[in-house]
Amino acid sequence: MAPGAGRRHGLHLCSDGRLTSEPPSAAEQPEEFTYDPKGPVPTVGGPLLLTDGFRPGPLGQAAVEARENVLIFTTEPLPEDAEVTGHVRALTHRLQATPSPTSHRAHPGHTHLEKAAK
Repeated sequence: MAPGAGRRHGLHLCSDGRLTSEPPSAAEQPEEFTYDPKGPVPTVGGPLLLTDGFRPGPLGQAAVEARENVLIFTTEPLPEDAEVTGHVRALTHRLQATPSPTSHRAHPGHTHLEKAAK
């Protein structure tokens, strides 16, 4: 593909943790997590414009991914290298049992098969 040319690629969240090009079946149950305002998910790495207490850049996400209030969705290994440029947009739907100020974040990352995600 020529430099500057691009295309959109939609991916779907599946209840088994997969991120696929095909939408999930209507029979799939949604993923769930429990929001705890006393234990928010920390920000680790990335392009941060925060105080000096937050280190920017590609940092390991293993501690964040191990949390019970974090959902992880992953594609199959890509057959070849791919460039991801531009804005990532995530459209999610949520159903809350009680009103609370939860937030959702899509964190695109890459995983080397022999290393933790960054």
